[in-house]
Amino acid sequence: AVCLVETDMAELGCSATSFLGNFAFNSDVGARAVLGYFPRLERRFREAFGSLGLERDHLLGAAILLCANIAATCPSGHSQLIPLVQPICLKVITQAQVSDKLLGNAILLLANLSITVAPQLREFRVADALLRLIEEGQSPPS
Repeated sequence: AVCLVETDMAELGCSATSFLGNFAFNSDVGARAVLGYFPRLERRFREAFGSLGLERDHLLGAAILLCANIAATCPSGHSQLIPLVQPICLKVITQAQVSDKLLGNAILLLANLSITVAPQLREFRVADALLRLIEEGQSPPS
């Protein structure tokens, strides 16, 4: 599945990323297995989302949900996920034209990460970005 994520075919990468997210969901063993390949996934996600665009919305959503599932199940892997917060999650919560689902998944990931890496989230000024989001009337989905 990791090899499929690494392809340039967005639909195939999205499906493979969703599979990995389901594999990691509520499974410490599954989350740890995916974390073993996370450097390759992170490299692909950074490459794919270097310029955040709506055409990659589905792949981005699957990637964020994968990370949220890992973060919920395997707090020991939070340090591997935190490098994606600033380049991806902060972009999602500060852009006006993202779907409610994508925004909600990004906030879920940040909430899951806040359990163990709150100091790093403070460094990235995540709370400020979330407050701006609320002040601008784009409150997170309920």
